Amino acid sequence: MEEQKEDSYQQQQAVSKHGWSLVATMHCVMLHERLKLSTDFKEPLVETLVFRWQDRCVEVRDAAQALLLAELNR
Repeated sequence: MEEQKEDSYQQQQAVSKHGWSLVATMHCVMLHERLKLSTDFKEPLVETLVFRWQDRCVEVRDAAQALLLAELNR
């Protein structure tokens, strides 16, 4: 009985890993190729994104640093 549960668990893990592999393939390969063929797609403006999100990233960093220092002091 216990061996059947282990086999079932391993099969579920294998199916899950295969599914994530397919998602990664679609996202990294197929989607990229599809976007290359699209005339409507524009490359993201990384500099604009960095400028827009820079303040929030600094806030998150400062909050994380404060939490870490409080934990270390405790």
